[in-house]
Amino acid sequence: MGHVISGKRAASYLNSISEKQFQFTALKNPKCKLPYIADGCTSVYAQYTIQVENREDFQGFLKKNGVPTAVHYPLPLNRQPLFSYLNQKAIHVPVAEHVAKHVVSLPMGAWMDEVVVEHIANTIQHYSGQ
Repeated sequence: MGHVISGKRAASYLNSISEKQFQFTALKNPKCKLPYIADGCTSVYAQYTIQVENREDFQGFLKKNGVPTAVHYPLPLNRQPLFSYLNQKAIHVPVAEHVAKHVVSLPMGAWMDEVVVEHIANTIQHYSGQ
């Protein structure tokens, strides 16, 4: 499925193909909210995490179309086991709670060639879910 690249070339590759393609697609699909990147800044993602309203429906649609997804952040920090000794479950953190329910990570990596990126982008573009 392509070849492995590293270093500056990988960063350039990921930025030039994956990020642009995902941004273009997500902008065409209002059901997807992209990560925020300030003007004049760039980012290279170890994972590309977006927000969707109905995560299960979105993941099911992508899975049916051969696109794997993951949920790396299913709980806000105050509910993570590591912080249980602080007894912070009662703290109201509405933004963190909302994000934890709506984030989904898309495939991201140097292994992705244009064909893979286009398949993922086209699949997202055709998602019309709930």
